[in-house]
Formats: sequence, C-alpha cells, structure tokens
Amino acid sequence: MQHLSSQQSFAPKSERLVIAPDGCNTRSVTNRPRRFPASSWLVQMSDSKSGSSDATSPLPTSPSSSSRQEAATAIRPGQDDHGESSKTREAQGIEQDDDNNDDDDDDDDDDDDDDDDYDKYLLPNDIREQERMDLQHLLYLETAHGKLYFAPIGDHPRSCLDLMTGTGNWAIDFADAFPGCSVVGTDLSPIQPEYVPVNCRFEVDDAEEEWTFQNKFDFIHTRGSVLCWRNYARFTNEVYQALEPGGWFEMQEYNFKPVFLDDYSHRSATKKYFDLVVGGAQSLGIDVDGFSDMERLMAERGFKNIEVKRFKWPLGTWAKGAYYRNLSAMLKQNFSMALEALALRPLAHLGWSAEEIQVFLSEVRKEVRENKVNAYAEM
Repeated sequence: MQHLSSQQSFAPKSERLVIAPDGCNTRSVTNRPRRFPASSWLVQMSDSKSGSSDATSPLPTSPSSSSRQEAATAIRPGQDDHGESSKTREAQGIEQDDDNNDDDDDDDDDDDDDDDDYDKYLLPNDIREQERMDLQHLLYLETAHGKLYFAPIGDHPRSCLDLMTGTGNWAIDFADAFPGCSVVGTDLSPIQPEYVPVNCRFEVDDAEEEWTFQNKFDFIHTRGSVLCWRNYARFTNEVYQALEPGGWFEMQEYNFKPVFLDDYSHRSATKKYFDLVVGGAQSLGIDVDGFSDMERLMAERGFKNIEVKRFKWPLGTWAKGAYYRNLSAMLKQNFSMALEALALRPLAHLGWSAEEIQVFLSEVRKEVRENKVNAYAEM
C-alpha cells in the first residue's frame, strides 16, 4: 500500500497484516482507508456554548453514560510556526552511532530503557501489541464511520500533535488527509513505520513529563490512552499551554470498566477480570477513571465550546445489525490480543502467582471464545 496525495507520492509503508475477525465484513479491515478528504468527514459542532450531544452518534446513550466520552473536543479561547520539540526522531529512525552498534553497554542501556517504558504503562510494545494497536485503529474508525476526528478544525490545519501515537496509524492518516499540515506523533517507544508522509514525523517523548515543544499546535489529539495517565489535571494544563489560541483538543477514550447486561455476566470470570485489572492498575498509580472527569477539567482550565459524543462497543453476540456485529467482532479480537499482557502486572501487584494468573486467564478466554459475555464498553 502506498501513501498518496494529489501532490506527493511516498515510499510504501512497511505494513503489518491485520486479520479480519470472524464475522467482521467491514471493508476497512482488509483495505484500510488512507485518505480522508476534510470536506467529507467534517462534523459541525456548536461553537457558541458548552455541552454534550448524541445527535450524530449512531449508538444509543446509556442511562449512566453522562460521565463517559468517546470524543471530547474543546477549543482554547483566542499563529505561523509549526510545533516542534527538542526531542526529535526523524522519520527514518533514531540516529545511532554506527561505531557503537555492537557495544554491550549500549545493549544494556536499551534494555534498561525498555524496562523504564514498561514501568510507565501496563502493556508491552512487542509485535503482538503493535498488531493489536493496528486493529484498534480500525475499531475506532469503524465506530466513527470512517472519521479520524470530530473537532471542527477547518480545511487547512497547520500543525497537529498526536499524543500516545503508538504505531502511528492516526498520525499517518491525518498527514495524508492534510499534506500542508505538520503532524507530530509522540510516544515512549520508536515503533512507528520507517516510511511516512513527508509532513509527518515521530518523536520519542514522555507526555507525562514536562512538555518541551518550542511552538504551539492548532490541533492536539489523543486516543486509546486511558491506561497511560496518572495526573489528568496536569495533562489538561499541558495541552492548554501547547495549543494556539483558538486551537482544538480532542480526546477519544473508552471506559475500561464494561457494563454487563445479564446475571451470568455479573458473576463471570470476565467481570472479575476487569475488576481486578482496574484495581491493580489503580494501585500502580494509573488513574483509570480520570478521563471521565475531563469535561470538568477542560472547563476549569479555560477551554471553551466543549462537546462530548458518546458511543458503545458491544462485547458478545447480543448486538444486532451489521454495524454492531462488526464492532463486536473487532472488540472481541482486540480484547483477546490484550487480555494476558494487560493483566500480568496488575494481578502480580495484587499478589497473584504466575500459575494463578494463567489458570484465571484460561477461564476468561473460554468465556470470551464461547460468547458467554454480554456487555459493552461505554465510550
């Protein structure tokens, strides 16, 4: 697959194969869209008042979903440099000293860096996790009917920051959509593709540390980072400071504690799994519920025109219609791929032995495989 625009032709990306889940017939899984004309995907939002809306959402709103958000957008009240950081990784990769590539000390340092990254977040950054992130990118797109974003950023954004970019799919697609926009994706790990659009670059950076960007951005985006943040108030402040006056911030997240729909699910191993992982993550200092308070934090920091859109991800066979069945199939595969890696640290921190963890996870896998779970994740 090539990254193409009307003005540029890029070298082919080194693709990882994403297998379509059983029963999922969504076109985007087997032929991932790469270009999103802004005029086709722009969703108009109120620019005169704060509030939440479900008017454009294809999914019903849960009675308890007032604190759940799939896409929270907000504008900083109020413009030629693009955002740049003092920690830059070129698209071709991190510069290395060729004379020292085989040095044992360097290898040890790399191992230490990997350990530090793993200490920061629950999930590893191995190949399986990268494949899962690719699938999750498609899950978000399928949920939003192909939309990369919801904020009314116009047709000519100049600078965009994608936080916790992971494998970089969102940043690459956004750069393809806006060839005139300078797009920066940041993450702790340099796991992004080597070949990217000329207006896109990736940087190794820790978004929980002090931000070092020299210039401001028109649009800041993050997605699927609910298990990454320890201090949402500080994070919100950093975003505000990094935005141009009039710039937009969008955060697409899901509630990590699913809603279970029947008596069996309430006593299932899968529900126990989420309860334990959430408890373990919180004991490790990760604020699993913090994103639900983002609307208030944005308002207190000074953001205007705050808008919240809500969706649901169904897990199980209860959901009806092709749209919901596709989401359910994709979520099932996404969860299955993350199940073990997500649980190891929290359960070990709670005192579980490796053998106890594996026995328990086998019960969860069996329930998910046999479609015994009827639940949904609020977004």
